[in-house]
Amino acid sequence: MKALLPKLITTFLRSELDFRVRLFNLLAMAGTVISFLMALFSLFVADGLLLAALNLLIAGLSFGLLYYSYSSGQYQRCYLITILFIFFAGFTFLFFSGGGYRSGLPSFFIFGIVFTVFMLEGRRMIVITVLELLFYVALCVYGYYAPGDVTWFETEQQFLTDVIVGFVSVSVALSITMYFTFRMYNTQQRL
Repeated sequence: MKALLPKLITTFLRSELDFRVRLFNLLAMAGTVISFLMALFSLFVADGLLLAALNLLIAGLSFGLLYYSYSSGQYQRCYLITILFIFFAGFTFLFFSGGGYRSGLPSFFIFGIVFTVFMLEGRRMIVITVLELLFYVALCVYGYYAPGDVTWFETEQQFLTDVIVGFVSVSVALSITMYFTFRMYNTQQRL
């Protein structure tokens, strides 16, 4: 396990790669880890087999995109797949099956929006980010007006635990991502 982190860094974050490619690789690794941890949380703490399966699916997709983009060089395609299938579709399924707006999932909306800004550039980034924001707001409003379509947490303790795990997970993932982003940027500037 100790040798795994240096191997991941030398494989996916090496300085010869384009800055945005390294950034995508970093984001995909963070997405894989956070989704896997949320699957474990869903399985053992929230007692949610469906949520665990959805999070494992997202973790697998994140890792698959990391590997595919690395081996094929199709990063733009992987950016769009990440946004469409994880940030739009995956987060929607998690929203309806895991507590809606009364859960930690809105923290992941922030995660998705920030990562979209990191992955895309220019007008495409602005348009897709605005669409994401509107979509996430619409999900929350829909959940409010159609509460029967959302699987809510049964106890206040489940709700509190999910909110804490959600914002801590997203905070840690974004902090680590920002740390490595600034580190990569500073290294690139020195070179």
